Amino acid sequence: GKERYVNTETGWRKAVGVGGGLTGFRGTRFIIDDPHSTKTAESDAERATGREWFGETTPSRFNDPKKAVYVIIMQRLHMMDLAGMIAGLTGFDGMMIWDDSQPNGQPRKWLDVSKAKELLGWSAGTSLRDGIEETIAWYASRTEDADA
Repeated sequence: GKERYVNTETGWRKAVGVGGGLTGFRGTRFIIDDPHSTKTAESDAERATGREWFGETTPSRFNDPKKAVYVIIMQRLHMMDLAGMIAGLTGFDGMMIWDDSQPNGQPRKWLDVSKAKELLGWSAGTSLRDGIEETIAWYASRTEDADA
């Protein structure tokens, strides 16, 4: 599978999901990518699962705890997510603002192509709706040909 990679320079990488096992593996750096799901971020139990896995599983897996490095890549989803817990435990007193005006839960996606048009001097000549209709028509014509 794609969960373990090894190179010719004695380097390696193992990928597991939150809750996955790391028994038998050790490392110097842990890269934690999106420990919380946007779909379940409002669940106290789901947030706790991510925080507990981080706190109970990963610390014992470092080769040398004095040289341990965590890189956590995530979007803030809740005040009590992993980043919030770490900020509280480390006494982080920098600015961390929760913006209530932003959507919570499923993120909204807005498509603004003005920057691409400015940089590339090009914009799509087919609207999204027309493109989908043309794709459906193309697929239908191929399906009809196959049935004949």
